[in-house]
Amino acid sequence: MQLHSSRSSMLELIHSYQKQKLTIGFVPTMGALHEGHLSLVKKAKTENDKVIVSIFVNPTQFNNPNDLEVYPQPIKEDTTLLESVATDALFHPTVQEMYPTNYTKHTNIHTNLGGLDKVLEEKFRPGHFQGVVEVVSILFDIIQPNKAYFGKKDFQQLAIIQQLAKNEYPALQILPCETTRASNGLALSSRNQRLTPAQREDAGCIYQTLVRLENHVQKRDNLAVEKELSRRNLEKNGYEVEYIAIVDSFSLQEKGQLEMKSGDYITIAIAVWVAGVRLIDNIQFRVNELL
Repeated sequence: MQLHSSRSSMLELIHSYQKQKLTIGFVPTMGALHEGHLSLVKKAKTENDKVIVSIFVNPTQFNNPNDLEVYPQPIKEDTTLLESVATDALFHPTVQEMYPTNYTKHTNIHTNLGGLDKVLEEKFRPGHFQGVVEVVSILFDIIQPNKAYFGKKDFQQLAIIQQLAKNEYPALQILPCETTRASNGLALSSRNQRLTPAQREDAGCIYQTLVRLENHVQKRDNLAVEKELSRRNLEKNGYEVEYIAIVDSFSLQEKGQLEMKSGDYITIAIAVWVAGVRLIDNIQFRVNELL
């Protein structure tokens, strides 16, 4: 696996791939890799001639400085994992390399995201998606991939990046990939490393909450009541709930019980704090016909 830390060396590699007419699959990450990340790399390997992974902990998407300070960055272990799945190249730049002193923001890319960046996470992480869109645009400009792979766990981020690609990178395919889960249903996340094994085991209740709520949606139960009961149950077990939202999977706007009809594509999303660690998850499904 080749390791590149500068734009210039990365671009040189990209140009050599392009001269050979090789297709490029790209998996952007912030490191602290786990099986979920590796599943993206493996999928990219089956669909492209070359696969490039980036590891960059982007400071502009952290609205909480403490969260940035404690974010795990085990680059040696990450490199070993990427080599184990035959990654072709790793791009691991510094902050200065990504945002040089003469850097000018992409002023046009934030203006036409269809409001996808104004709901859910934005209330609790103001400015987060501006940072995400900015850094992803920089990475797309450098890597120039044919396909890019993103996990569905960060479904709002995925929706925003799909809109970004539609607006600015129409030739680029954004490939959504299923969430990788532990045996208890907990979505794998880099932040899980900050939990004890017992806390990770207990956190399976987050996914169980999503599954129960999907069942209530399908049965057309009173969703306001069921959401409140879910919140209380999680809080009773020591979780601080930021939101439980039932939204249209395309617009990300809240869907009330009376607005739903058979065939609607729904996402139930959740964000909670446990032991000082913020976890998010979601479940997506079609509303069934009532029998």
